[in-house]
Amino acid sequence: MITFSKKKPLVLVTIGQRGGETEIFLKDGSDFQKNFLNQTYVKNALGTPAETMIKKTSDYINKKQKELNQLRQDEKLYRENKEEKEEEELDLQRRIRLEEEKRQQLQDDPDSDKMSIKEKKTLSKFKKKIKNQTERKQAPSKQITKIAKRKLKK
Repeated sequence: MITFSKKKPLVLVTIGQRGGETEIFLKDGSDFQKNFLNQTYVKNALGTPAETMIKKTSDYINKKQKELNQLRQDEKLYRENKEEKEEEELDLQRRIRLEEEKRQQLQDDPDSDKMSIKEKKTLSKFKKKIKNQTERKQAPSKQITKIAKRKLKK
């Protein structure tokens, strides 16, 4: 409870639970006394200091900005990898198709060399094997995308 002092008139004091008086202002009246500011009910009434709130908020904002930048970098890498893999896959499909057509032409032509047909088949198998290997390499980049999407949802 805040009231005027009984011992010293014209001095504002707080009266504690046991009846003791604590002065609120310094003797020159320029500021509050530390004893007054340290009391629990005064701290509760004033709330948390603005500096603390500003620091917590700015730390939170900085953290979220770093996370967002990291997600953007991950997404950029994923897109680059995806485009590269798609181009590679299209190129391999085009090559395989050409090889299949050539092989078909060689089979249609009875005068063609049998050795060249075997070479074409092995080349075609080799290219399919390379295509399968590139598809296996794409699996980790898909996981990165899933992780990035989960973080963006949060």
